[in-house]
Amino acid sequence: MQKPLKMLYNTFSKTEYGGGDVTTVIEYREAPFVIVEDFFDYLKLKQENENELLNFILLNSFANKTKAIEKLSALNPGTVFIKLKNDVLGKAVTNEFFSHYNNAIDLNKTKETIAEIIALREYELERVAEENKYPRHRGFRM
Repeated sequence: MQKPLKMLYNTFSKTEYGGGDVTTVIEYREAPFVIVEDFFDYLKLKQENENELLNFILLNSFANKTKAIEKLSALNPGTVFIKLKNDVLGKAVTNEFFSHYNNAIDLNKTKETIAEIIALREYELERVAEENKYPRHRGFRM
């Protein structure tokens, strides 16, 4: 008698991974989060940014936006990138995320890649730290 074949389960399916249909892929605790609509957007961004340390939240449906906001609030991310469809519904959900995260960056509205944005932010932080390291003194009057 032959053994029955084992079924392969997609670890990213809605029923297998994530609570309540929101998929979270957290690989690096301090890395920025990228919010995408579905699994194919996740794969595309993962491939385009293979050298970057990124965490992902897959909505799987726009109806899950409140669950995603709750998850993000619990994780307290430093930077949030949003890459949703550029249609009316995608823009509305993006605006909903902007109302909760002032530091969010809409990747549909910028020409820079995620790597360029991260490098620019790191440069700005280093520049500000260097300026604060040596405070400017005003002259004194006699």
